Order: sequence, then structure tokens, then C-alpha cells
Amino acid sequence: MPGVNDPCLACFLLFEGGKMKKRNKEVVVYCASSSEIDPIYFEAAAQLGKMLAENSITCINGAGKQGLMGALNDAVLKYGGVR
Repeated sequence: MPGVNDPCLACFLLFEGGKMKKRNKEVVVYCASSSEIDPIYFEAAAQLGKMLAENSITCINGAGKQGLMGALNDAVLKYGGVR
């Protein structure tokens, strides 16, 4: 299991082997809007966004086009998801 500080802890908690552990229709995500964050967190946000979209899960968040929120939202929309 990833540690608490692992950037993809949310992915681990929601998914197992790329498939949802429990079928949720919506997920609320809050993350940083700052653009001055280690790139690994941007990769994790994009990965989570892709996985949400691929599993038809609506991403509910504080919205935004900056920082991790932007990366998450961009990935959700890029892969055909709803935010």
C-alpha cells in the first residue's frame, strides 16, 4: 500500500488493478491549485483523472484550471469523463 505521502494514494484507494474496488458514480477530489508543486503530483492527478473518466465516474471538485485541479480536470475531460 502506498504511504500517506504517496502522490497516487487516491488511485490506490479507489482502484485495484485498474478497476474500481467499489462502484461509485461520483468522487469528490480536493487538491492544490498551485502550479509550484513537484511534477510527480501533476502526473498522479492526471492518472487519477484518466482512471475516473475510463470508469465513468463524475469528478466533483473545487474546479479550476490551475495546478493539480487543472491537471485533474484536463485529464478527466481529455478521456471523455465528466467534471
